[in-house]
Amino acid sequence: MIANEVAYYMHAQSIPFEERMLALVEFIQSPLIRLGCIQRVAKAWPVPWHPPMEEIVKRACRMNVQGDPIATDLQKNIHRIHVQVPYRCLLQKYNLSTSKLTHGYNVMVNTKRIQTCN
Repeated sequence: MIANEVAYYMHAQSIPFEERMLALVEFIQSPLIRLGCIQRVAKAWPVPWHPPMEEIVKRACRMNVQGDPIATDLQKNIHRIHVQVPYRCLLQKYNLSTSKLTHGYNVMVNTKRIQTCN
């Protein structure tokens, strides 16, 4: 009876998006689909990440993919996105957030721009 009352009074809008996503990701059984979803969300998620998002990404990087090359590539991409978060924060702080971090050269150029701003 209590569970029904809680469900009745709780609205999805009152639950933070990160917590809803975290709960939904846990129900995805296929490692490929789970990793693909996490990768897409990690790319689009604004920085800085909150602890629930950090936890989702860290768990994705630790998932056992049993040598599946596609899943391994997804894990590498997720890890790369995770490593780039501090750089994305820095670029956002100096209004350089539209820059791409896919190549090391862009990071160096933008770092030099930041140094000239100070």
